[in-house]
Amino acid sequence: LNPEEAIDNFKRSLRINESIGNKKSAYSALNNLGVVFMDRAINERNDHFYDSALNYFTRLATSADNPNVNTRLLAYGNMAGIYELRNELQKALDSFKEAIALEKNQSSLSFKAMMYGTLGNIYNKLNKPDSALLYYEVGLKAAKDIESTYDQFEYYKALAAFYEKKRDFKAALQFSKQQAIAKDSIYNTEKAQAISELETKYG
Repeated sequence: LNPEEAIDNFKRSLRINESIGNKKSAYSALNNLGVVFMDRAINERNDHFYDSALNYFTRLATSADNPNVNTRLLAYGNMAGIYELRNELQKALDSFKEAIALEKNQSSLSFKAMMYGTLGNIYNKLNKPDSALLYYEVGLKAAKDIESTYDQFEYYKALAAFYEKKRDFKAALQFSKQQAIAKDSIYNTEKAQAISELETKYG
């Protein structure tokens, strides 16, 4: 499906599921619409699509009757990411504050691993290095705990840049090496998966 067809399908799904009271599927459609519009904004470099993404993510994040807290957390995180890209840093922080308050009731390592890097970046831009480092370190630990190599790669990359900015070149080099190791691991995993898929298809 191209993006426009995907959007039409998800909008239809949202209308139908809201009309019959199927909230779980309606929330899924909201998330999918937010993701598709966010991807279009990035791929087509059209800021207008971010407005649509924010609309759907906001509806999902503020759905107090949604029992799936993780979907609300990720919606807040995606909102913060969009605001960061727009350099609307206070709005990004406000979104994260809402998410962190929500997460206190249901701790989520996945949320920390996926989103604390963005929060660290925001504090870095606000010239608050202590806060930035705190969230980088907590996020990295969460990424290790859930064994997410991709998220670890992103944290090593951010920490290398962080220490290079501080002119702590020894620490910057250390995290650059860890970044390279994580990158190799991701490549090897993807290569092994591709080979496995070929063997399954033609074996």
